Amino acid sequence: MGGTRILSYVKKIDTTQVTKKEALVAKIEIIEKKVKMGARISSGSNSKQTYITPREFLDKIDIRFGIPSFDLAATEDQAITNKYFTERDDSLQKDWSKLPGLLWLNPPFRNISKWAHKCLVEGMRGSNILLLVPASVGANWYRKFCFGRADTYFLNGRICFIPGQPFMKDLMVCHFNKSNTGSCFVWDWKRDELLQSSKIQQEAALVDKMYQKLFTTPYYQNPMFHDGF
Repeated sequence: MGGTRILSYVKKIDTTQVTKKEALVAKIEIIEKKVKMGARISSGSNSKQTYITPREFLDKIDIRFGIPSFDLAATEDQAITNKYFTERDDSLQKDWSKLPGLLWLNPPFRNISKWAHKCLVEGMRGSNILLLVPASVGANWYRKFCFGRADTYFLNGRICFIPGQPFMKDLMVCHFNKSNTGSCFVWDWKRDELLQSSKIQQEAALVDKMYQKLFTTPYYQNPMFHDGF
């Protein structure tokens, strides 16, 4: 937390009425309370960017996509696999196509564009990558690097990076590899149920066709209005 914000909390304490030790304890309690209010995985430069992906969600990833073999952006204490890149390794400069198996990427959310671009390039080279990011469908990076290029799974059900505190934004998983068709799905990940956009469109087309026939066919020729004689 930045020094300016801490000072704003400290000003709330009247240090003239308490000892220095009591004032220090009060300051710490105020700061801890603010920090515990919620996850801060956002685009702000001071936001915490190292929350681990919750195990509950990863278990569903394992079931639907397989178990990831490599974590492309991790810290030593929060990697979800035994093999991983940390910030020191500079993952964006590595050749991901040489890494076997399913690759997992939950990058810092402050600059997603460079990570999405890297996923697209490496996916075209043969890598199999899952990218967990905010569902920012209006962002340029989504239009350029994900839409129509990766299979996109919009998550139905918020993820809790901090136990009991759902993340404030909708998220999605983008699946990059050579065989994907750029399909879009809504994934109820807790029940592992998929709803595909193409199926919705097919069902809507059938309904439209039925109603078109209903209201354009003459009454005496329309079987929907036959009364049995």
